[in-house]
Amino acid sequence: MIGLVATLALPAGAKPAPKAHPAKAHAAKAHVTKAKAGAAHVSKAHAKGPPVKAHVSKVAVAKALPPRLAPAAASAYAPPEHHANYASCGDAPEPFQKAAVENAKSIDTLDWKPFGLPEKGWAIYEILVAQEIGTHCGAGTPGFAKALGSFQARYSLPADGVFALPTFETLKGVWQERRPFVMMRVQKLCPDAPAEPMLIGIPREQETFARPDRSLRLDALLAYEQMVAAARNESSALRADPKALSIFSGYRSPESDKIRCDTEHNCDGARRAACSAHRTGTAVDLDVGWAQGVTADTTTTENRMMQTRTAAYKWMVKNASRFGFVNYPFEPWHWEYVGPLTALGQVPAALPSSGTAAAAVQAGAVQQPQPAQAGTTGP
Repeated sequence: MIGLVATLALPAGAKPAPKAHPAKAHAAKAHVTKAKAGAAHVSKAHAKGPPVKAHVSKVAVAKALPPRLAPAAASAYAPPEHHANYASCGDAPEPFQKAAVENAKSIDTLDWKPFGLPEKGWAIYEILVAQEIGTHCGAGTPGFAKALGSFQARYSLPADGVFALPTFETLKGVWQERRPFVMMRVQKLCPDAPAEPMLIGIPREQETFARPDRSLRLDALLAYEQMVAAARNESSALRADPKALSIFSGYRSPESDKIRCDTEHNCDGARRAACSAHRTGTAVDLDVGWAQGVTADTTTTENRMMQTRTAAYKWMVKNASRFGFVNYPFEPWHWEYVGPLTALGQVPAALPSSGTAAAAVQAGAVQQPQPAQAGTTGP
């Protein structure tokens, strides 16, 4: 299953990357979101959602904003700030000492297509990989190689600690299987959009560009508000930046997504999908910073690299799962709510007593999502 979901993000017509070494069934199962959980994520069939809003040119929006941080110049490998070379990072057996040398080189030089598009090096994924394998060590250290070797052993890969495509394909499969939306796509299903009463407006102060009439599903907005409150409480850098982790894209109706595909011609499966997770009302694109001269969702290596080094992204990688959010690794800004309400179709025992979404529920303005019925997953 991991090998299957790892290929989902390939553009149409692209050849899949070489398959990873088969993982043991019992190890893979521990990370698989069950089909019934994915099915429960789908809302009932319903009438059309809200009318399609006029599309605002991303170029025009970018021009109206103050300049953002310039992308960092390319340089030899250096670990991210929070991956300092602790003394323990150099403590590993000889094979992992050698693996560290290889990893320090490949992180800047590897030519590959992890999501179907050409990329140079794998530094963009370093922080996400380190979080998954449970290390605070930078990629060029023996400690990182040792932790990677332990991950490889769990999935019956050669436990040499060397970062290579088979290992990343396994990692990608683990990440993708945490997304109920992806598990539905594996079954060639595209979920219905939620009924309009299940959507709630995103307050302008939580929207990156202060645009009106943007919305999310109730449970996703509740979790988002709790998450951002925690981020501001725990990070001085995020407290100092009121736009950090604001939302620049939430629910998008299937109709509006089709218009964007037809207009922008970039629905290649990596940059945008014809059946987008945004139609579920549980996907958010968050402001984690962006490079000067581009838009927030620009997929260039330079922009994505800069984003993965920001305080907002680092906090999300470390903490988002506490609130039920997971990342689509190709896009540092794209996160999906897969928490208990979404994944299991359950109503929480108690709603928070503060926040925009909670207030709307208590006022009776928004319906709480209910478990999906069998056979309503859509075409």
